[in-house]
Amino acid sequence: MGQLLRITYGTKDYSYQLLNEKPISKGTGQIHILLEGQSVILVSKDGQWVPSETNCDLDQELLKAIGKAISLRYRI
Repeated sequence: MGQLLRITYGTKDYSYQLLNEKPISKGTGQIHILLEGQSVILVSKDGQWVPSETNCDLDQELLKAIGKAISLRYRI
């Protein structure tokens, strides 16, 4: 999709890009994003979007907030 989105987390603004090739819908099982030059895949677990890998050096709570913002935006 390549759409550039923004989120304010804490007191800092972040820009991230959706990299999914297909449009996001209720059937989407994972969301591929680009944040601060790092590619991250978010997966749906127990009703929330969490990073698929816990060893990335990005803030896990920031990634969860991005997942929540995407789910609210696209109603998934």
